[in-house]
Amino acid sequence: MVTIDLVDILPKHAWKRYSKRDLAKIQRIVIHHFAGRISIEEAARLHISKGWPGIGYHYVIDLDGTINITQRLDTISYNVGNNNTPTIGIAVRGNWESKLPPTCTLFALTELLESLMTTLGEMPVYGHNDFRNTACPGGALKKWITNKYGHKPQEMRIELWKIQRWWNWLLGKHRHDHTS
Repeated sequence: MVTIDLVDILPKHAWKRYSKRDLAKIQRIVIHHFAGRISIEEAARLHISKGWPGIGYHYVIDLDGTINITQRLDTISYNVGNNNTPTIGIAVRGNWESKLPPTCTLFALTELLESLMTTLGEMPVYGHNDFRNTACPGGALKKWITNKYGHKPQEMRIELWKIQRWWNWLLGKHRHDHTS
């Protein structure tokens, strides 16, 4: 398994920087795919064009099984919306909607996941579409992830004020339904 550290050579935003985290805050791994045929450098530039500090993934796996380190693990990169602090983001190059990545790519992904869990402890592995309405990481790869790793249901957190607002709306609607 070949690993290349690209952290210090990938394009970065001129002044924005990602926040840092204690590794103990990492609770899950989320798998993504590059739906198009773009390079890692192009992906970094695309993320920067969105106003991000740099590429949003911690690792990118190439089709030949090369594992590219693209962010340090203590970096809170943007890859799952409001769930970034507890998440490690791994992207697999290619579009995996209808077919699986090559065996060497899946082997590298498996080795990386096992290494991360040996270092940081067991944790669930998700597809990006577990957190957002997206095709990412592709249907075929998502099925492989679920079959190989399964996962615990996500912890759902709803802020109290949202529950109160919903409850007040429900009571108001219910009241109107009986008075009309």
